[in-house]
Amino acid sequence: MALAATAVVDLPVSYFNPASGRGFNEAHGNGMIGWTFTVTSAVTISQIGWYDDGSDGLSRDFQVGLWQSASGFNNPADAVALLGASGVVIPAGSGASLNGVYRVIDLPIELTLQPGSYQLGGLDSAATPDPIKFFWSENIRPDAAGNSQSFSYPGLTYGAFFYTAQTGGNPAFRAVSSGEYYLASGVELGPMLFAVPEPSVLGMAGLAGLLLLPRRRARG
Repeated sequence: MALAATAVVDLPVSYFNPASGRGFNEAHGNGMIGWTFTVTSAVTISQIGWYDDGSDGLSRDFQVGLWQSASGFNNPADAVALLGASGVVIPAGSGASLNGVYRVIDLPIELTLQPGSYQLGGLDSAATPDPIKFFWSENIRPDAAGNSQSFSYPGLTYGAFFYTAQTGGNPAFRAVSSGEYYLASGVELGPMLFAVPEPSVLGMAGLAGLLLLPRRRARG
């Protein structure tokens, strides 16, 4: 009854507590920044977001893309742009809704990700003041109170991260090649996908710090 009476909040597909101290802020540059993941069972995506440190609004627009590789690994030669060639834009300021620590926009149509290999990336710039945090996915432990600092949405596993930003040059919005990945498994925050919670996931809400997230409209 309690769940039926509250609005459903879309969940980030990977959650890291920014206050956990288990990451660091990246140095900015011109280029793509993001992370890869594998879907093992279908996941429905409803929102795209960008990390808003301090929840005080974004300094500029952020362009975000999502690609799937038909060959089973991330290869720009066969990458399919699931959000279009130009991706989507998270607008500057505080006009976009705040979902936890992210400014988010709703997708016009929910997108179901089928099993396969994906990469989520955004275009960074050397002049960007907004912090982008990196977290090692293999370095996650409960905090002193025993609360989990992270979760991965069911049916999704972390992969390598990428950071192609350079101090100079003219950056391009694009899928990146596997040769540009780091060997470590981690997440750049940065860009984030949000999934429609399945009934089995609602029980994980405590892991995601769901009580800290703003309420969102109820789904009919």
